[in-house]
Amino acid sequence: MKYRMVGVICGLVMILMVTNETFAQRGGGRGGSGGGRRGGPDPAMMERMNALRTFEIEMVWHDLSIRMDTPGAQLMSLRILVKNATAQKQTLIEQAEKSEDWGWLKDQLENSHKQLDKDLMDILSDEDMKTYEKLVKEREKRASEMIGRFRIGRFRR
Repeated sequence: MKYRMVGVICGLVMILMVTNETFAQRGGGRGGSGGGRRGGPDPAMMERMNALRTFEIEMVWHDLSIRMDTPGAQLMSLRILVKNATAQKQTLIEQAEKSEDWGWLKDQLENSHKQLDKDLMDILSDEDMKTYEKLVKEREKRASEMIGRFRIGRFRR
């Protein structure tokens, strides 16, 4: 009787371990979905994220106001320019969310970014513009390196 009880307990423990492992691999317990997406993230969500990353006006402001040594009077002109670009971006995002047309949003944000760069040329000196472009390239390089690390890390799991 003693050995039967030990055998039953060991059997139950094994069943629970297998069930738990199967449940974990399946992705159970995350909401009511019955598991995570197989094959990667939702394509529509990725398209939206890529569109929103097209024109990171917050990073432009960071480069202009913090990373560059911009004089106060010039900074006020830049602030107005960036504030208007931010409002325009928000309006475009709201329109795209209604239509869920992220390709259109990406195109519009690319145009906004080009226009901002043209407007910056009117405010910044040639030397300041070169400094700004250098900072943008550095930021983009760091971002691509981080994305590369993220992708490599995902496949090592």
